[in-house]
Amino acid sequence: MITNVQISGLILAYILDGHGGGREVDWQEIEAWEVSQGVLCLYIDYERYDARNWLLNSSNLPRAITDQLLDPEARPRCEIYNEGLLMVLRGISPELDTNPKATISLRMWVDAGRIIITRMRRILSGLQLRYALNAGTGPKDQAAIVLLAVERVNTILYETVNRMRDTVDDLEDEMEHGNYQSMRQRLLVVRRTAIVLQRFLEPQRTAINQLRHSRFGWLSEDDFTQLAQISDNMAAYIGDLEAIRDRATIVSEELANQLSVDLNRRMYVLSILSVIFLPLGFITGLLGVNLGGIPGDGNPTGFAVLLVVIVVLVTIQFVLIRWHRWL
Repeated sequence: MITNVQISGLILAYILDGHGGGREVDWQEIEAWEVSQGVLCLYIDYERYDARNWLLNSSNLPRAITDQLLDPEARPRCEIYNEGLLMVLRGISPELDTNPKATISLRMWVDAGRIIITRMRRILSGLQLRYALNAGTGPKDQAAIVLLAVERVNTILYETVNRMRDTVDDLEDEMEHGNYQSMRQRLLVVRRTAIVLQRFLEPQRTAINQLRHSRFGWLSEDDFTQLAQISDNMAAYIGDLEAIRDRATIVSEELANQLSVDLNRRMYVLSILSVIFLPLGFITGLLGVNLGGIPGDGNPTGFAVLLVVIVVLVTIQFVLIRWHRWL
């Protein structure tokens, strides 16, 4: 049964009993479900044909809602439709460290009798949720599932922000020890990731606040308190991301300064060498022309004399460079 469910796009389907457990159902039982049987919890992969077909043709949801539930690029939002709630959350993809634009959307429709969750890539673990429901320790109602999804997204976000903070700490330490040649790529990933997270965190916090101030019958005062705490945590994450961006900018500027200093130092050394060898090249160039009257031509000690002149000239140049404190 589980294999067929996974193939059809039905990740999880339960009728909750209100005590942390429930009864697993298939598509046929979903079609025959009535509100009097209990809260219906559906968690589906909308890329599968059966799941898309049910949403579009059998869910009895307005087309505006199903379009949002199937939109892979849906932005964080919380919208109230009569007695129902559409909520879109943005989560962190495992590919975020290599692809800063990789994020995941989790979409939920909640009303008095059911909750429908759609996703393309995993945020919530359907297997863990199934185990909990089978053991009688799972969510009791729609509110518990919504809070579970929000907390899961928040936990991954917390881990990501902490990892970014640690990365910036490491980059600052490497900068202090002069190990900045391999820092540029990691610094670029941190800055891009912070920009992406800030882009959807603020509207996501706004969506959670809208849910806080709604007054659905399936939300209790404890749920509102928990949502307020989650909103406060997200505000803290937004502040942390701003601090991370500022610190990353400072490290980036310091890295650019260090690279510029290194480049200038190398160019300076090359300039000093050019100053030393320019007159030597001029002398040897003059003595190398094929014309009569070259000094020392035919003299067996001419080459030795030239070497002595070159050594004396180099010594004088070195003394002058040191006297002017160019080295």
